[in-house]
Amino acid sequence: MRYTPPRTYMKLTILSIMMLALACGNSQKASDPSVLAASRGGDKAAATTGTPIECAKEVARVCPDGLVDGCSNSLTTHHECVAADAHAGQPCAQEVAMVCPEGQVDLCLAGRAYTPAAHLCIVK
Repeated sequence: MRYTPPRTYMKLTILSIMMLALACGNSQKASDPSVLAASRGGDKAAATTGTPIECAKEVARVCPDGLVDGCSNSLTTHHECVAADAHAGQPCAQEVAMVCPEGQVDLCLAGRAYTPAAHLCIVK
């Protein structure tokens, strides 16, 4: 059996940790359907789930039938699914919650990380 100095093991361990960190990183995988940037060459890509993304980023949210991406009609500042015929309500500063259909919630009460402008029913 061949002798391997402890430094070699240390180097291999550090190299393995670095490779793992680079592989796992904080970036999202291209196969992740929640965010696919159009800047990678192509039309607007699909976003189906996950944390809402700012409208400024060129993605489209794939919503169930009868719902559309709120960015497409300038109702939201982030990609959220809203009813196709939705209209913004009172400003969020006015504490009057909207009564939303089942499976939807008032955007102002949804607890998002960003501050919405107006009451609007979005998909939970």
